[in-house]
Amino acid sequence: MNFLKEHNVFLKILSLLIAIFLWSFVLLSENPIKTQTFSNQIVQEIGTEALEERGLMMVNTEQAKITLKVTGTSRDMANLTASDIIAQVDLSNIQEAGVYYIQPGITVQKTIESVSFQPRRLQITIENVITKEVPVKVTTMNTLGENQFIDDLSPSEESIEITGAESVVNTVDYALLTVDLENITKNKAQTCRVALYTAEDALVDSDFLKPEVETLDVTVGLNQVKTVPLSINVVSSTTLSKDLVTVTIAPEQIRVYGKEDALSQLSSINLGSINLADVNADGEEHAFTIKLPDGVKLMEGEPKQARVKLSMKDGISRTLTVTDIRLEDTSGEKDVYLENASLDVKVEGKANVMANIKPENLHVTVKVDSSTLEAGTHDVPCQISCDISGVKILNENPTIKVIVMQKEEVGS
Repeated sequence: MNFLKEHNVFLKILSLLIAIFLWSFVLLSENPIKTQTFSNQIVQEIGTEALEERGLMMVNTEQAKITLKVTGTSRDMANLTASDIIAQVDLSNIQEAGVYYIQPGITVQKTIESVSFQPRRLQITIENVITKEVPVKVTTMNTLGENQFIDDLSPSEESIEITGAESVVNTVDYALLTVDLENITKNKAQTCRVALYTAEDALVDSDFLKPEVETLDVTVGLNQVKTVPLSINVVSSTTLSKDLVTVTIAPEQIRVYGKEDALSQLSSINLGSINLADVNADGEEHAFTIKLPDGVKLMEGEPKQARVKLSMKDGISRTLTVTDIRLEDTSGEKDVYLENASLDVKVEGKANVMANIKPENLHVTVKVDSSTLEAGTHDVPCQISCDISGVKILNENPTIKVIVMQKEEVGS
């Protein structure tokens, strides 16, 4: 009795261990039934080759998944994993487009008692496969270097075919190629990925759509931009030298573009010629069409015509010998004669006026009162006039020599 009291705790522990051992023995001996759940088990599609042969395609956007409950002995369940379970849906019997509800087939590659799953049927959407031709467009990204200009972007194909599910193909309006302009220094072809877009410029990125080619080449027509001055040939006339005319061209220069070899030799653009024999007035303007050499074009916004203004230099002087001299004697008491029949007159004005002035345009008038003059030679003032406006007479206090003689008496 005393022994049991002294060793009570030890006996209790020993009893518990014996009980656990006996229970485990019973479990292992009887191998009871157990149910195990496998969630999100992927369902494989089979028979897709048969769909393709009929011009059909499954267009489910998400991978089908089911939840399985597998029942079996504890020993079998202990060795069962998700990889031992195969779930498949067979599409080979589908003959036309539509929405189908199909029960998947389940194969368990281990010994089990039973299996159940949810959902019992999977919704499968099948569409017709169609082909459509869409145009190819080109856009760019990044920027060119200074004084460079893209004149043309030419894709290797103007259109391509796309193939896929009917509902997706019908959303596509065009194929887009994006050319990267960074570091482009000369004309070259760039390989660009084909991207498909809707009419609203939204990207169509779908596994149920495929273009006939993944990439296309785009030939980049790279041009250089150059600023060149305008020039004009001025031809002297017999009376007016070109160095007496100031030429103003508006605009003075224009921006053009072209291939590098076309621009390398271009230092200016000549508008043509102006013959000063055809110029009459100061400030006269002439319009010229800007003609460009082959391979060179005007930048957008640049004028197609230039205006050339001719301004005559002022302060040009000439000396003319005038013979048109009118002598007037207000009293008539004596005989008065001109000693010389001509007078040198110095005039000044604009170049075009000086080029065309003639002695006939100048007139000299001498007025005397012979009653106040003794017989002999006298320097008397004269007035010089010009019938052309803009002419300045430079002779200061001009005079002319006249001879005064007494009139002979009648009958002497």
